[in-house]
Amino acid sequence: MKESELLERLKKAKVINDDQLKKAIELKKNIGGNARIADILVKLGYVKRSDLNNILTEESREYLPPIDITNHVIDLESMAKIPKEFIEEHRCVVFESGKGKVLLALANPEDFDAIEDVKFLTGKVIEAGFAPAEGLDRLILEYYKKPEQERAAVRVGGDVLFRADPALITRALALLLIRRGIISKTDLENELERQSPK
Repeated sequence: MKESELLERLKKAKVINDDQLKKAIELKKNIGGNARIADILVKLGYVKRSDLNNILTEESREYLPPIDITNHVIDLESMAKIPKEFIEEHRCVVFESGKGKVLLALANPEDFDAIEDVKFLTGKVIEAGFAPAEGLDRLILEYYKKPEQERAAVRVGGDVLFRADPALITRALALLLIRRGIISKTDLENELERQSPK
């Protein structure tokens, strides 16, 4: 939904009035950047985020299905292939969805260009859906706040067991295998030597 249509729906539903809209537009001009007027209305306290999300979710069903982003795991490999600026501009997050495909959550259910761009950048089949911008923004912020090595996840049969630095995981697994007598320290040293680049 274009922002102008969203604002019109908010006015029609009597969620905002003309004076509130004018103040938000004026504030957007003053602060510049790519802030959306709808987000400014929320920050000013004129619109509840839940009202905004309800209108967007209702409208998005015509374009993309809604996604509950709390039930998915970020596809770390795909996210690493997409520039941070693109993720922030399009307000999107890529989740795991199976072999050769990913689930793309978008704040704008009409951002079909982003879907095509993510398909090109990741080389994977895209299943796309709508998610509220506030949740995506929070997830994006958390994702980029962590150092890259902390974005790794340990999985068994598709289930995330825990997230940790991959080097730490490797060391812990090697020590566990040695302690349990599955391999010896000599076996590990020989295998590391064999696999090291020559």
